Amino acid sequence: MRRVIRGGTLIDGTGRAPVENGYLLIDDNRIQRVDTARDGFSQEAVDRVIDASGQYIVPGIINCHDHLEDRRSYGPWQERITRPREIMLLSAVRAALVSLQEGITTVRDAGGFSSRYLKHALELGLILGPRFKTCIRPISQSGGHGVPLSIEADGPDEVRKTARKLLHAGADFIKCMASGSVAQATAKRRPGPQLSVPEMRAAFEEAHKVGRPTTVHAHLPEAIQAAIEAGVDAIEHGLFIDRPTADLMAKQGIYLVTTLGEPKVSAQEGREWRRPAIQVERAGSVTDAVLDNFRHAIEAGVKIAIGTDVMGQIVYEMKLMAECGMSPMDVIVSATRRGAEILNLEHEIGTLEAGKAADILILAHDPLQDLEAYSQVKLVIKDGKVIDPAALEQLVGEPLRGYLVDHGRLLAPREFPV
Repeated sequence: MRRVIRGGTLIDGTGRAPVENGYLLIDDNRIQRVDTARDGFSQEAVDRVIDASGQYIVPGIINCHDHLEDRRSYGPWQERITRPREIMLLSAVRAALVSLQEGITTVRDAGGFSSRYLKHALELGLILGPRFKTCIRPISQSGGHGVPLSIEADGPDEVRKTARKLLHAGADFIKCMASGSVAQATAKRRPGPQLSVPEMRAAFEEAHKVGRPTTVHAHLPEAIQAAIEAGVDAIEHGLFIDRPTADLMAKQGIYLVTTLGEPKVSAQEGREWRRPAIQVERAGSVTDAVLDNFRHAIEAGVKIAIGTDVMGQIVYEMKLMAECGMSPMDVIVSATRRGAEILNLEHEIGTLEAGKAADILILAHDPLQDLEAYSQVKLVIKDGKVIDPAALEQLVGEPLRGYLVDHGRLLAPREFPV
């Protein structure tokens, strides 16, 4: 099927200046031509013309850090991690639909019990959702961050073997836990380093052998530096990064996947989502420092991509990045092109260029004037498939707030301690 989008202002994700009266010719799932409507539109046969006049044409968003099975779910970690695996998978399916509705056409999932099966279902076309890339599960030291979701491994040989198994199972990238959680942090205490350089290096060598990218969960400068020494490609979070570490990342071309909204939303809404009081308090104690630290990465010229983690929201994350000093255009590049680069898919997605997959959004308002424009997505095209976000919204259920499934019985919040 051949379709034309014409008449809108084109922001292609490369960082180049917008083009008014843009024209895109889509053939099946590929962008065949990008031009201006004045120069490009002719009498060539097309099946559908999408008039974007007065609107804005942008690439689909690439969310580089999500956990779809845990997306904005209720309760403490210890409770959420014990949910039946079937409920986790169905929660992930719902989150995939919500992601599309929000204009997210690619998700890089940073680990989940159901991630492997969601990946297969999406690739087989059994369900509708964004393009989905996953590490399946992270690798952690014994008793380290993310256990029991993380796979525990100690010593280079164990870590290497675990990485090989994950790659064999279909992992699109390898993720190691280089430090503890921000939930352990306070204004005076920071989460310490975990996996060692030799351990991480073993995992990264296996990934790079088969052309797969690597990343680490890391907050502290020393954990980030250890991961860089081990050969990592990207850093998740980096919430306590300092300027020397940011300079090192910029020099070596290491990407930062920012998740600024996670601690901020946890501090503001954590009690509503039944997060433990101590987690809410700790998140509140570090939010200002996190935003200040992120400015080191901006000033150093680190290549930045965007992520939501569990509690964050994509538009809020974009606005926080701009609040810290990034221009709206740079934020858009972070949410599109940079994500494609991290996934080694820059030849396929991330920008609106001829030959690439047709992952396209039409926005009602100008995101270069106000990034809140991303909250009004009028049309989503994912891999050439046209999706009406308003119609999709009607199909997505709203979860009962705070309920649990326990041994086949639905428990109301009043039936268990908060």
